[in-house]
Amino acid sequence: HTGLPWFAIPAATYTPFRMTRALLFGSGGQTIRRIRHLDARSLLYASVDTLLRNGTSFVDTYQCITRLSQLAVTPTVNDLITKAGIEERWAIGLLEGWLTKCPRHITWRILGYIELQEATALNQPHPNPETQPDKRKQRR
Repeated sequence: HTGLPWFAIPAATYTPFRMTRALLFGSGGQTIRRIRHLDARSLLYASVDTLLRNGTSFVDTYQCITRLSQLAVTPTVNDLITKAGIEERWAIGLLEGWLTKCPRHITWRILGYIELQEATALNQPHPNPETQPDKRKQRR
């Protein structure tokens, strides 16, 4: 057991967030029966030992800091502690932007948390229906 929340697994295994979520929880009330060969191989090679070993190496935090700053609603330190499951010192450093390196498992948790927030935001009704973009025009 890695101790990672489910939403960190896509970042840790380099698999698509939506595919991983569909594997775990189904899609449209149905289970997923087929996935891409590349994704299957990534999941198969992601052993608990490999994830634990790779998760301890220190990596650059630039991508996490950038993506956190691009969220529609900036998370609080408490959000990152309780929802992403990281320690306060990492949460403060990432949100304030001064943290340059952290353990890889922290970045997996943060990138997964961001994907979860973005996926949740897509499923929410637009706050002002009068200014909601017309999806029919976006498809053209």
